[in-house]
Amino acid sequence: MTHRVLILGARGMLGHMVEHVLASEASFSVRGATRADFDVDTPNTLDPLLHATDYVINCIGVTARHIDDHDPRSVARA
Repeated sequence: MTHRVLILGARGMLGHMVEHVLASEASFSVRGATRADFDVDTPNTLDPLLHATDYVINCIGVTARHIDDHDPRSVARA
Protein backbone atom coordinates (compact mmCIF):
# COMPACT_ATOMS: atom_id res chain seq x y z
CA MET A 1 0.00 0.00 0.00
CA THR A 2 1.31 3.41 -0.97
CA HIS A 3 0.76 6.32 1.43
CA ARG A 4 0.19 9.68 -0.27
CA VAL A 5 2.04 12.42 1.62
CA LEU A 6 1.79 16.18 1.10
CA ILE A 7 4.67 18.23 2.48
CA LEU A 8 3.93 21.91 3.04
CA GLY A 9 7.00 24.13 2.83
CA ALA A 10 8.88 21.66 0.65
CA ARG A 11 11.43 24.22 -0.57
CA GLY A 12 12.61 25.07 2.95
CA MET A 13 15.45 23.35 4.76
CA LEU A 14 13.28 21.00 6.81
CA GLY A 15 10.67 20.37 4.12
CA HIS A 16 13.31 19.59 1.52
CA MET A 17 14.94 16.99 3.77
CA VAL A 18 11.64 15.38 4.78
CA GLU A 19 10.63 15.16 1.12
CA HIS A 20 14.00 13.62 0.21
CA VAL A 21 13.81 10.97 2.94
CA LEU A 22 10.21 9.96 2.29
CA ALA A 23 10.65 9.92 -1.49
CA SER A 24 13.38 7.30 -1.08
CA GLU A 25 10.86 4.92 0.52
CA ALA A 26 8.77 2.81 -1.86
CA SER A 27 5.74 2.94 0.44
CA PHE A 28 5.32 6.72 0.06
CA SER A 29 4.13 8.83 -2.82
CA VAL A 30 5.35 12.32 -1.96
CA ARG A 31 4.15 15.68 -3.21
CA GLY A 32 5.88 18.85 -2.10
CA ALA A 33 3.94 22.11 -1.95
CA THR A 34 5.32 25.62 -1.75
CA ARG A 35 3.79 29.06 -1.35
CA ALA A 36 3.33 29.11 -5.14
CA ASP A 37 0.89 26.18 -4.83
CA PHE A 38 -1.43 27.69 -2.21
CA ASP A 39 -2.08 30.81 -0.12
CA VAL A 40 -1.68 30.29 3.64
CA ASP A 41 -4.10 33.18 4.23
CA THR A 42 -6.81 31.44 2.19
CA PRO A 43 -7.13 27.89 3.57
CA ASN A 44 -9.49 26.62 0.85
CA THR A 45 -6.68 26.92 -1.71
CA LEU A 46 -5.31 23.75 -0.09
CA ASP A 47 -8.47 21.75 -0.80
CA PRO A 48 -7.38 20.33 -4.18
CA LEU A 49 -4.05 19.25 -2.69
CA LEU A 50 -5.64 17.69 0.39
CA HIS A 51 -8.21 15.75 -1.59
CA ALA A 52 -5.58 13.37 -2.97
CA THR A 53 -3.55 13.07 0.24
CA ASP A 54 -3.44 10.59 3.12
CA TYR A 55 -1.00 12.54 5.32
CA VAL A 56 0.07 16.17 5.58
CA ILE A 57 3.41 17.21 7.06
CA ASN A 58 3.62 20.91 7.84
CA CYS A 59 7.18 22.18 7.40
CA ILE A 60 6.18 25.78 6.77
CA GLY A 61 8.45 28.21 8.52
CA VAL A 62 8.16 31.98 8.58
CA THR A 63 11.33 33.91 9.13
CA ALA A 64 11.45 37.24 10.91
CA ARG A 65 11.87 39.17 7.68
CA HIS A 66 8.39 38.02 6.62
CA ILE A 67 6.72 39.14 9.86
CA ASP A 68 5.42 42.67 10.30
CA ASP A 69 4.95 43.22 14.05
CA HIS A 70 2.41 45.94 13.33
CA ASP A 71 0.21 43.74 11.12
CA PRO A 72 -1.98 41.32 13.12
CA ARG A 73 -2.49 39.02 10.10
CA SER A 74 1.26 38.74 9.59
CA VAL A 75 1.80 37.86 13.24
CA ALA A 76 -1.09 35.34 13.27
CA ARG A 77 0.25 33.67 10.12
CA ALA A 78 3.66 33.26 11.75
